[in-house]
Amino acid sequence: MTPAIQSDQLPARLPRASAAEYLANQRTFLAWIRTSIAVISFGFVTGKLNLMLPLLAARADSNVPAMPSVHRFSVGLWMMAFGGLLPIMAAWRYYVVNRAIERGAVKSERGTVAFVALLVVLLALVIIIYTITKPEMM
Repeated sequence: MTPAIQSDQLPARLPRASAAEYLANQRTFLAWIRTSIAVISFGFVTGKLNLMLPLLAARADSNVPAMPSVHRFSVGLWMMAFGGLLPIMAAWRYYVVNRAIERGAVKSERGTVAFVALLVVLLALVIIIYTITKPEMM
């Protein structure tokens, strides 16, 4: 007696690849790229604001303590690094799905989705903790 295989483990058999599958894969890739650009841009703005706000505050009030630069720029750098990682993941996923479409065997991959979701949650937690511990930056 063979053990039962769950249906989500088996690849779906497509009758033959159509342009719709390829175009949907390309749209997904472009969505990853747009997201990457947004994350990089937000990281850049966050980093620049974190650098500029203490300087502006020090000009307005000389009693404002200077914050170490490592704390000011690290959140923005992490966001830019994550944004830079997304196109690599997007390109890898695009080619994997394209090969699966060509073979006629498309299988959902939960690992990539879980990995990106985990990274976004971790990034959000870092930003929340940073905001709470550095209220002078708000």
